[in-house]
Amino acid sequence: MRPRLALFDLDDTLADYSAASVASIEALASLYPVLSARPLDEVCETYERLVDEWHERFLAGRVSLEAARLERMRRLFAWCWCELPLGQ
Repeated sequence: MRPRLALFDLDDTLADYSAASVASIEALASLYPVLSARPLDEVCETYERLVDEWHERFLAGRVSLEAARLERMRRLFAWCWCELPLGQ
């Protein structure tokens, strides 16, 4: 059966992606305090930029979804002057 309708939430009106993203970064920072080396708003902005950058690469077929997720986390930790903990 083909879908008859597709909804796009471009401004967080249906799902509050922004709040969920901030909450996830806060939770991650509680597990890895190195992420607190920078102000939360800067970490969130950097993470969003990395999500956009690596999602574009995924959509273009240049990387797998798993590789994009790993690379954006690796780069976020590097931005906070730390290597991504092994096995994470």
